[in-house]
Parts: sequence; structure tokens; C-alpha cells
Amino acid sequence: VFALMGVSLRLLKPQLLVSGALTFLIVQTVLFLNSGKLVVRIMRCKKLEGEILARVVPIVERLARQAGLARVPVLFTAKMDTPNAFAFYGGVADGHGIAVTDELLTLLDDAELQAVLAHELGHIRSRDTAFMTLVSITLTAVNKLIYQGIHIGRLSLIWGILLEIAVYLPRVVVAGISQLREYAADAFSASMTGETDALISAFNKLGAWKKDQATTNNPLDRFRRVTMDELMLSHPNMHQRIWMLGTLYKES
Repeated sequence: VFALMGVSLRLLKPQLLVSGALTFLIVQTVLFLNSGKLVVRIMRCKKLEGEILARVVPIVERLARQAGLARVPVLFTAKMDTPNAFAFYGGVADGHGIAVTDELLTLLDDAELQAVLAHELGHIRSRDTAFMTLVSITLTAVNKLIYQGIHIGRLSLIWGILLEIAVYLPRVVVAGISQLREYAADAFSASMTGETDALISAFNKLGAWKKDQATTNNPLDRFRRVTMDELMLSHPNMHQRIWMLGTLYKES
């Protein structure tokens, strides 16, 4: 990004650069204020209902009180074909949200589900969801722009490559931040539930599910970015997270 700004300042008029910067700030502000609505729309989230509502809400309400949160996050189911859960910033007026998938609810028992939900509350408690949601939406939009652009023509392909290079460094930086926040949320889950076994068990199940899918799906699928994949950007290796939790157990 800085490299492109430098080139623009050298080759283009300063007025054009300032105009582009102001446009970027306005777009980012709009995205920030409407981030929750965008996540719900992109991920096709729906509010919990029925048996799922009765199972998840008591867990989250209890954990939210225990964590000292002023508001209980709004709960959703997300339309994804993977067992997953994620917290996101809903905007200034809407607070925060937590989304889970049907596959996750099917895969995990109540103790494991509680540990995973405590992990997501850890993201909210540490107040990193607003920044990461904004970054995730921005990088996902860039991914879609690149994917669509490379099919239009040679010039678009060149622009897509340049754009991919420009966002590489920001993506690496965000990936590093993401890994740190995942470890912190894992530790928060352990402190909330008073144990590490349930979260480790959940990780083992998720790892087994992923391994099973890798043997049945097209190998090329691993190189394909999915919708809002940047929201779960560069999680640490599952074995490293389990090792960290084991270290916490020994220390306690």
C-alpha cells in the first residue's frame, strides 16, 4: 500500500492522491459503521431459533455474566459447510455478535461448545473484534475484486497481480496479530471454564474433521479462498494451540 502511494505521489498529481486517500477513509468509515450488517449479509447469518436457541443461549448468557460483559452478544447461525464459530463487531449501535454453524453444533458436545463459545467471548472481551472485522471485510473485498478482475482481460490481470502484491504485507501483519489474539482467546476460554480439556477435545474433533475432508475433497480446494475467509485469518496451527493449552494446565 505504501509502495503504491509512493509511486502515485511520484507519477500522479498530489490532488489525485489526496482524493484517493479521502475516498479510502470514507469507505472504511462506512464499512466500520455497518460492519455487523455486512458480516450477517455475506455469511448469510440468521438469528438462533428452536432447539439451537435453547442449547446455546444459556451457555452464552452465563459466560457473558462471568466475563463481566455489559451486553450479551447477539447469536446467529452462519451458512457455512464447515464446523466453525466466530465473533464479530456489529457496529456502534448493535454491539457484538457470535455466529456458529450447524456443523459445529452437531460435532461438539455441550462442554466443548461452551469452551469454544468462551473463546469467542474472549475476542469480544479483549475488544479486538472491531478492528479485525473491518480488516477482514476489506481484505475479503480485495480478494473478490482480484478474483473477478482476472477474468476480464490482460490489463485487469496485471492490476489484480499488483493489488495482490500491495495487500501482501498488510495481510502478513494482520496474520501475526490474528495468531496472538487466538492464543489469548484460548487462554481466556481456559480461565472462564476452569479447564483446558474441553477446548483441547474440541480442537481434536475439528482437526479430525478437517483431515477427513482433505481426503475426500478436491486437493485444489485448499488454494481457493472462500467467502469471508479473512475473518478467520491465519489461525495458529492446531497442534501449537493444543500444546499451549497443555502448558497452561501444567502451570495451573
